[in-house]
Amino acid sequence: MPIETIADVKAQGARLAMLCHACGRRRYIRNAFSDKETLREIAARLKCHRCGSDDVELQALVRDASTGFWPAEHG
Repeated sequence: MPIETIADVKAQGARLAMLCHACGRRRYIRNAFSDKETLREIAARLKCHRCGSDDVELQALVRDASTGFWPAEHG
């Protein structure tokens, strides 16, 4: 099932991460959004804290099933 809304993120036990396509930075962000908002709607309002680009996307990330670890931040 695709994760498109904040309600979907919560239902899947996922965490939100913002990926900047300009500088490659991916960082987890706090989920303080309405359940009805979509990841695209939220991403349209965000900018990268490192480079200031608005070319960002929100990703819903889940723990690795075999290790139990969350994907690492990078950038």
